[in-house]
Amino acid sequence: MGMEESISLVLRSGVSLSVLLVLIGIILAISQGQAGGFSFFQASLHTQYNSSSISVPGTIAGTFSLEGTSFIFLGFIVLIATPILRVLMSIFYFVIQKNYLYTVITALVFANLMIAILIIPQLIINTSQQVQTCTSCWSAFNPVGSLVSFVILFAIGIAIILLAMRMDQSVAPKPKGALAILLMLLWVLSMLLVINYFRQSFTFSGLLAGDMGPIFPITSLIALYSFAAIAYLSLRDGYAMAVFSGIVGALAGIMVFEIPFMIITLPLSGGLGGLQGEILFGIVMFAAITTLSVLFTLPKASLTRRSAYALGAMFLTLSVWAIGGFAYPSAPIPFLLNCFAKAMGFLAVILMFQKPANAHRKKNARRI
Repeated sequence: MGMEESISLVLRSGVSLSVLLVLIGIILAISQGQAGGFSFFQASLHTQYNSSSISVPGTIAGTFSLEGTSFIFLGFIVLIATPILRVLMSIFYFVIQKNYLYTVITALVFANLMIAILIIPQLIINTSQQVQTCTSCWSAFNPVGSLVSFVILFAIGIAIILLAMRMDQSVAPKPKGALAILLMLLWVLSMLLVINYFRQSFTFSGLLAGDMGPIFPITSLIALYSFAAIAYLSLRDGYAMAVFSGIVGALAGIMVFEIPFMIITLPLSGGLGGLQGEILFGIVMFAAITTLSVLFTLPKASLTRRSAYALGAMFLTLSVWAIGGFAYPSAPIPFLLNCFAKAMGFLAVILMFQKPANAHRKKNARRI
């Protein structure tokens, strides 16, 4: 039996077993007159059930007691496990075939599934009870912390500007071949993890875009403008590459600001909050690093003097904000400083796609 036939058999068997278990569960629930602690006379479409009480060991134990709901839950578990088993079989198949590229791709898909099923829901359950307006959980730095933050950020900003003044040409480290493919795969995995987390978090906690703070609409507008600007600057590479460059550039603009901002504001929001907070922080930093790495694989992207100036301006703006202890950006001055620093981060990325002025001069000199 070949690999395709084996996978087809697993999928058909898994779906058939799942349907059979659910039907048995429905029959048992009807015969017992109740399910999940509710009688059929009490239950309705609006009846709430605490799904966090469901566990695999408890479900299996319930099937031995002939509980209808346990059979139904076990059917759902089998249905979810079937495509996961299919991915796992594909990994072994590609290893046997010595197709290492597809082995890595399939392994990344399997890792994403495991994180999305086992880790992200646990993160959401443990943090959803703490969802609140950030003003109440955000305390500004004390005078010593403000002074230390100001000195560090100001020194970083000045250092970047001094380096920009000494730049004679753009810097464009271009990963190629297998390294570029690996970076792209890791970036896709990181984006899937971030999207999974926020999608499930919004669904679980009922958060809306308006609940994400006063800066979110500004961030969205600047990101949209950055996408349009970078796509326009990349049109010569074709429409597909222009759109892709715009997406990566807009995401990178967010990351350029968020990496230092998250590190700075961790003490203000109570730290990482244990292992789950560390995992979430790791997911976001993983997404940031891979996004900035993929940025340099784009044809037009290079670190220019102008982009370095904008990056230095972002750190200098953060240093001014530090003087006030990084007060929450609901008041006018912290709000404006946050917006300007974020705009400088996006501008630094946009300017990476613009040809330096000296490149135009060299081109004109050759013509003459």
